[in-house]
Amino acid sequence: MATLTQQQIDDLIACRKVIVEPPRKEMTEERGSRRNDMRLTSEDRAHVFPVFMRINSTFQENFSAGLDYIVPGERDRICLLRCNGPHGEHVNEFLDEPDHHVTYHIHTAKAELLEQQKLPERYADITKEYATFEEALRYFLKRCNIAGWEEHFPAIARRSLFDGKGKP
Repeated sequence: MATLTQQQIDDLIACRKVIVEPPRKEMTEERGSRRNDMRLTSEDRAHVFPVFMRINSTFQENFSAGLDYIVPGERDRICLLRCNGPHGEHVNEFLDEPDHHVTYHIHTAKAELLEQQKLPERYADITKEYATFEEALRYFLKRCNIAGWEEHFPAIARRSLFDGKGKP
């Protein structure tokens, strides 16, 4: 597995990105969840970021929007950031104790976990930034610094104009 410093991880999350393969207009149903994807690159095209969006078909509050990173010249794909709804227990790697994710939370990649050959996004923080998939997606799109997202998510962009939420 590739190694990145925490500063590199933070910079990859924050760098300005452009949509090169837009999401479908509608989510598709597959294996018990509604799904959509898109592909981003950094503005200089040096970095590639697949994005995934999932909503559990049975439990709408169980959702995920994630930013992966394809390591140049390698097969590695690292999840840098994932915004989740409640989905049950999660052991927070740095706390070494159960952190019951019965609430909304954000997984962020940690360099220390990458160095230990563990999933780098095993760390998570509880958040009050969102309480629905739409709010989480708006937060995610802004936090990941995705240029032109409003064109592909007009309903979320319109809502953002009126409520002021979703600021990373």
